[in-house]
This record gives sequence, structure tokens and C-alpha cells, in this order.
Amino acid sequence: MSVFALMLLIGSAVTVYLGDFVYSQNRRAKLNQVFAIFCVTTALGGFGEFLYLQVSSLNVAYPAIKMTGFIWIISAALALHVSLIFTEKTAVLKYRGFVGAFYTLIMTFFLAAVLSPLIIDTQPSGYSYVAESIVEQGLIVVWAAIFAVLPFALVINYALKAHGRKRAEALFVSAGFAVHAVTGVLAAVLSQVRLSIPEGPSFGLMTMALIVGYTLWKYELFVVSAVTTADSIIATMTDLLTVFDEKGKIVQVNKMTLDCLGYKEDELIGQSADKLWVDLSTGTSLMTKLMGGRTVQNRDIEYQTKSGKVVPVLFSASLVFDKRGDIAAIVGVANDITEWQQAEKAIKHMAYHDLLTGLPNRRLMEERAVQAFAYAERNHNMLAFFFIDLDKMKFVNDGLGHHVGDHLLKAVTVRLRSCLRSSDIVARVGGDEFNIVLSDFSDERQVDVVAKKICDELAHPFVLNGHELSTGASLGISVYPRDGADLKTLSAKADIAMYSVKDDGGNGFLFWSEKLGESYAKSTNFRLTS
Repeated sequence: MSVFALMLLIGSAVTVYLGDFVYSQNRRAKLNQVFAIFCVTTALGGFGEFLYLQVSSLNVAYPAIKMTGFIWIISAALALHVSLIFTEKTAVLKYRGFVGAFYTLIMTFFLAAVLSPLIIDTQPSGYSYVAESIVEQGLIVVWAAIFAVLPFALVINYALKAHGRKRAEALFVSAGFAVHAVTGVLAAVLSQVRLSIPEGPSFGLMTMALIVGYTLWKYELFVVSAVTTADSIIATMTDLLTVFDEKGKIVQVNKMTLDCLGYKEDELIGQSADKLWVDLSTGTSLMTKLMGGRTVQNRDIEYQTKSGKVVPVLFSASLVFDKRGDIAAIVGVANDITEWQQAEKAIKHMAYHDLLTGLPNRRLMEERAVQAFAYAERNHNMLAFFFIDLDKMKFVNDGLGHHVGDHLLKAVTVRLRSCLRSSDIVARVGGDEFNIVLSDFSDERQVDVVAKKICDELAHPFVLNGHELSTGASLGISVYPRDGADLKTLSAKADIAMYSVKDDGGNGFLFWSEKLGESYAKSTNFRLTS
């Protein structure tokens, strides 16, 4: 056994072990996966060269050389793939044109290897082959340029642009690709003069595998690609887990995240964190803070599903550091708070609205009225307050039951809303009592028109559960700023005007006036002031 053959055999075994070691550190990392496949194919190529260096029969050497040629093509293509992943240029693999051209080129080399006859040459170290035709020689040059020189160019360019620890990693890796490039170019040059170094390409690929594998181990690059501990726990988490690398790219998600957002795993892995956020500025601010070494706790933010639906979440994130104190990963945990927000919204609605009619209650009406008063004061407009009491409501409840009365109140609500603008305020403040605030008008005649419309609408019979109910309403109206400067005063005066209408038989409206105030003062010994 020659020294060269022994070196190839040992190198093949070491390369297989190296690929398995790197892959075992993190089976999810794309770099580890492709590198492991590269190591296995390179080892097979080395073993093929070991075979045809040892055999004494040309009939045995011929198929071994053929097999080795196939493996050179695959290994070199994988070396280019490794360089694309390492230099973070995997986006090109998503373009169909690039992938199509890539595989077309590989198939061209395969066909050339299958169809072209081999010219076997006996060398001191064993059998080899030489490129006879111009086509073969040309293909070898193209092979060297694309699969040997190009990967080295990508890595060295990446190394020169990198800083700090990234530069050291890239320079180590570029050394391995440099050996591969040199042996590839040397093989191409020698093929032009019908010479060959039988074990050159395999030694180059093996040396590259050793250097790249050592770099992955030394700098723990497999840790950067994903956090692999407690995978079973992660898979069963009820929260949304997303792991980012130090640049903010998604490297791992759990099933709950995929189910919630509607993505497949390969649609998120490798994507920017921006794919998750509804508000990009807020999301970018969070990631900048995290990549700066700070944590995030319980931030309200919104995720966006694949279909565009908004999912409110409570987001927290912490950092994972490697042995040198550099950020290895960012682990984000989000809790879907959709149901919690819906419950909170329902509780808030109950606190500010009448449960039967859905109208604002007194509390919400008063809050909105404060805003309406401020607007009227700023714009020197008028504001009207209606106090409405339904006529004959007691007879409906006592005669037909409260369930019919409830239906009547809902029907009244519909008619009241039909008489008003969206900017007006209508509220249910008692059993059969409603308040209305009209704003943004400058002529009292506009209020008169609305009041007549409400009286006409409510006087028209209601048909409920087979019953035709004729009711009406008594309306008292006060106007800002003439009758008062605050809601309390306007409400009291409108209330007095409403009772005056009721005393006159109901189903009508009346504006507050000084005459009405004098009459009220005489009957009660109590005078309202503005």
C-alpha cells in the first residue's frame, strides 16, 4: 500500500467522523446538515481513489475512476452550497432561475462523465485519467472556476468585510476553501497538458472539510444556528416560541407558533423577524434592543399571520450567550392574549353600556358629554340636552310582561338612532328614560326638527310578539349656553321640562324657559340657577 493510498484511507475515515460530529451538535442547523453530506461524499471520493490507486487491473480501476468522477462533481457542488450558507447568501437558492442553472450545470458534468470515454494513464502512484478532448478540458476548467474558485471568492470576500470574531471564523474557513481552490485549479491546468495528480482533488476537498469542521467546532457555529436543548419541552409549549440568531433571523419555531400564525416551518426559518410584526417600527425597535444585549419583558405587540390576521401577544425575550460572552441566540416567548383582550373589552363594554339595548349608560354618556361641551365652547356652537321618558311603559310591563317591555325598549332604541347623526350621543339612563346630546349646530330650529322627528317616530305603533303597541314619549330639552354651562344644570332643566310635558298628557316636547323655571320655583319653592 502506497503512502498516498494510506493517507486517502485515513483521510476518508476522519472526514466521515468530522461530518458526523458536526451534525450531532445540532441536527437542525442547515450548515451542519449540508456540511455532513459534503463530508460523506468527499470520503466516498477519497475511498474511490484509494481503490484505483491499489488495484493492478485496469478493468477494476476504470469503474472506480468513473465513480470518483461522479463524487467529485457532487462534493464540489456541496462545497459551493456550504459557502453560500456560511456567507449568508442562501437567498439565491430561493430563485428558481439560479437553482435551475445550478442543477443544469451539474447534470452537464454528469453527462460528460458518463458519455465521455476515459483515457487511463499509469502513474507511479497508481492509475489516473487525463482529459483527451477539448470539451472535457473545457468542462474541467468550468468545474474549477464555479465549484472551486467561486466558493473561495465568496468566503474570502465575506471574511474581508467581517469584523471581530466573525472575521477570524471566516479567515479560518477561507483557508480550507483556498486549498480546495488551489487543487481544483491545479487539476484543471494539468488537464490541459494531459497530466494529472490522481489524489489532488480529493486531498483538497478533505483538507477543506478538516479546516471548516475545525472552525465549526472551535467557534461553536453550530450553536448559533439554533438552540437544541429540551426539544420535547419546546414542542409541547403552549406559548409561541421563536428563536432568532444574533442578526435577528428566525432559526427555530415551535408547533404552537406555526399553528397560530398559519405558516409551515420552512416558510419562517431563515426569515427576518420583520415577518412576524404588524408594526415594523415597534418590532425593529425590540430587535435592536435585544441585539444590543438587553432583554424585553411583557411587551404588548401584534403578530401577523400568513393570511394577514392580527394576533395580539405579550412578548418577552432573553439572550443566550456562548462561552466567549457573545450573543449566540435570542429566545422570544409570546403569549397569545386575544381571548384576554376580548374578555377585557367585554367587561369594559358592560361597565359603560346598557346590557339590554347596547346603548351607552349614564357613565359613558357623561364622559362623552364632557368632550361635547369642550368642543362646543371652542367652536362657539350650541349644544342641546334631551331628557326622554317613554309614555305608557308601565302599562306594557304590567299588562304584557317585562319581556315584551324589553323588546319595546330595543325597538325604541332602533328608532331613536334613526333620528340622530353618528356624532350625537344617545344613552339609556333608567328603566324607560333616555338622554340625548346633540352637538355642533348653531340654530335652535335644528333641535326643533330633531325633537319633532323623535316624537313622530315613537308615536307610531310598534308590533311586537303579535301585539300592536301605541306608545309615545315626553321630551324635555335644554340648550347650551343659554340654559346652563354644564351637564348637571342642563340635565336638571331638561328633566323639569319633560315632566311638564307629561303633566300635559305626554307625547310631545318642550324647551326649558324662564317662564317654566318661575312656575317650577312657585310649585316647589326651589329655583334652578344657570
